[in-house]
Order: sequence, then structure tokens, then C-alpha cells
Amino acid sequence: MLERVMKFVVKNGLAEPGDRILVGVSGGADSVALLLVLHELSLRLSFTVRVAHLNHGLRGEEADLDSRFVKDLCHKLGVDCECGYVSIPKLLEGKSVSMQDVARQERFRFFSAAMQRFGLNKLALAHHQDDQAETVLLRLLRGTGLSGLRAMSPLERGLVGILIVRPFLMVSRQEIEAFLALRSQDYRVDSSNLGTEYSRNYVRLSVMPLLRQINPQVAVALYRLSSQVAQDVDYMSIQALPICAAAISALDFGVGVRLEALMGVHAALVMRVLTEAYFRVATVRKDLETIHLAETFALLDKQVGRRITLPAGVRVLRTREHLVFYSATEENQENYHLTISVPGEYNLPCGGKLVARRVTECSANQPGDFGYAACLSYSGDLVVVRNRRPHDAYILLGGVGRKKVKQAMSEARIPLPWRDTWPIIEIEGQIAWVPGLRVANAFCPKEQNTILELFYQRGGK
Repeated sequence: MLERVMKFVVKNGLAEPGDRILVGVSGGADSVALLLVLHELSLRLSFTVRVAHLNHGLRGEEADLDSRFVKDLCHKLGVDCECGYVSIPKLLEGKSVSMQDVARQERFRFFSAAMQRFGLNKLALAHHQDDQAETVLLRLLRGTGLSGLRAMSPLERGLVGILIVRPFLMVSRQEIEAFLALRSQDYRVDSSNLGTEYSRNYVRLSVMPLLRQINPQVAVALYRLSSQVAQDVDYMSIQALPICAAAISALDFGVGVRLEALMGVHAALVMRVLTEAYFRVATVRKDLETIHLAETFALLDKQVGRRITLPAGVRVLRTREHLVFYSATEENQENYHLTISVPGEYNLPCGGKLVARRVTECSANQPGDFGYAACLSYSGDLVVVRNRRPHDAYILLGGVGRKKVKQAMSEARIPLPWRDTWPIIEIEGQIAWVPGLRVANAFCPKEQNTILELFYQRGGK
């Protein structure tokens, strides 16, 4: 097994001369075997290893014994070991989130901190062929697309940007256990892996044995499927690069996919473009399932203003010219109502800057670095800045009759995600101005000595 792993490592560039690799070791069979193998290969391939072990505070004394076991093994091998502790139960208090997701995030946070502290450049994890097969099967059952079926890669960027290597991805669990038996190396058994409460455990303990009755080599078959899919996905990604360059651009409030650039493009490549746009906004690397991609693709034929919500807090809006991917935080629904003094500069809750000043001559038609400007007839010292309310309306300069602010914003093409928190300038109980719209008739400047000049810039905070 050692020679096979070395060939796999060299072929995929998982460990190169001068690399400083952090090995995640839980104390279980897989990670213990990985440590032994990398410790030997480090002498032959001229890289160094260091171990990291995190106690998640979930299994009491059993987890404490795991930590002691890992420390003793590292001492025996002469390998530096970084051990940490975090109470996952405490982090979960009052939260309706997945324990496994939180544990994974904390684990990677711990790994990242250790890598930065000791100047390490790669993280080695002990995922093997059976893990890969289980991942493919789980994702297939949940309705993943091609990118999901490629599952784990031998070398990839993980959470918080860590470069992950998986030297055991082509090795079976049976081979690992045989390797340890041959070395007379013991290991720890995590009791939480013996129950079927979690989906992965159920697949490993109940589903895979049934599938082996149909095909004894089912794990190998699923592993080969993931490898073939990885090649196809990589090829399509390369083909999609020029389309992504032509179609995707940064907008003021997110990432836009230009609809015109997708005309005549095959649906498979359009899906790659939409996926790329999603990942440019998502704060968490989370694979899109088929249903999410289908919903996003369907927006191409929907009416302007339609929007959907995707995983990781990403929303997609259909505009006249784009599909816009943006963070849900752009649509913060919290109301605000501020009374400000004139003159002054203010950072607004919606994330913009408002400047108010007295002038004798209006220069609002030259806003400079500010996106919106207006001059008002007002001699008072206080102005109210608030977000939109239902039924807001006013008479715009040159207009006839009251116009709803909602309609005026739409006509002015103020981005939909911003409209609920967009600032409205109110004076003495009346709407005087909405950035991007004309001032109110009642506040049109009439006397030079009563001019209030306002500038607003979105994102000036």
C-alpha cells in the first residue's frame, strides 16, 4: 500500500520537496495510518509533517483518551503535535444548526490557525476510497449535479482557503486496516460512528452492505464514477471560461450574469456560468443541488423582478439585462429613522454616506464622487432620514399628482435588493427627496440663501 500511495502522491502533486504538511489525526484507523505513511514518505520525498488533533467536547472521557493516544503516538514517532479543545455543545446552545457542520467549521478553523502559526502550506486528511463512495451515494440521493458527483478531489481548496491533500483517496478501508494490522499498530474507535443516527453512518453500515450484494466492488465503481465525472467537469469548466469572462461582471449590489452573453450557449455551459456566479457571492463553499440549479436556470425565462433564494444566503434576481447574484444581507429589512443636523456627514444604516451642507449656489448637477445629489429649499437645521414605508408617495418636481415611491424607484431602476432600505429624506413630515429621483415640488429651491445641498453615495460607509 505504501508504494501505491507514494505513486498517487507524486502523480497528483500532493507532497513536494519543501512542503510543510499538517496531518489531521483523530486517532481512528484512517488518520493513524495516514500519519504513519506520510511520516515514512517525508523522508523519501523531502517534506515535513506536523499533527493537529481537536477534541470537540462531545464524547467526554472517550475523547480525552483519543487526545492522549494521539499525543503518545506523535511522541513515539518524533512528530510535533498540536492539540486543541472546543465545546461544540456550548456553541450549539440556542442555535438550530447542524452539529456536524459546526464541528467541521471549528475543525477547519483550528487547522487554519495551526497552519498559520507554524508556517504550514498543506493539510492532509485521511479520506479514502470508501469515504468517496459514500459521499457520491449521499449526494446522488440528495439530488446533486455533476459537480457534486465528483465529490472529493485529491487536491483542492477547502474551508477558509486551506489547501487540502487526500493521499488515501484511492485506498480502501480494508487496505488501511490490513496495513495497520501488519504494523501491529493499534488505533481508537469513535463510538459515535457505530450508530446509524447520522446519514453517513447509515449509508456506511446499512446501505453499502446491501449494495455489495449486487456488486461486491460497488465502492470501486462509485470511486471510478467520481473520477470520470471530475474529468468531464474540469473540461466543461475550461470550455466555460471565455463565456464566464464575457457574461459575469461585478455590479454595485452583487455579481451579474449578462443575459445577452448566454444567447445560443448550450445549457450545460450556462449551468457552469451560473454556478461560477453563485460561488463568487457565497460566503460558504456549499455545492448546489440539481433543484437549485434548475430554479436558477428557470429564472432566465421569468419576468423581471422574480427572485429566488439559494443555499449560503445567496439570492438571485431577474432584471432586464442580468441575473444578479447577491447576498441576502443586502435586503436587511430592519427599519431605521434618523434625525440629522445640517450641516454634517453621516454613515447610514443602509450602508451609504449622506452629506448635507448649506450653499448659496447649487452644484448638485455635478455630484463628483457621490452617486446622487439634490438641492432643496429649506432653512431649518434638522432633517429626517428613513427607509421606505408602505404607501410612501409625493409630488415630484414637474409632476402632476402624487406618485408612489415604490413605482418611482422601479422606473429609476434602483436595484430591487436596495429598495426597502434606500434612504428617503423627509422634512417637516413631508418627503423632500429620494436619491435617484427628482426632488419634491414643495422643496424646489426658490431663494439662494435657503439652499440645502444633499449628496448620497451608496456604499460610502
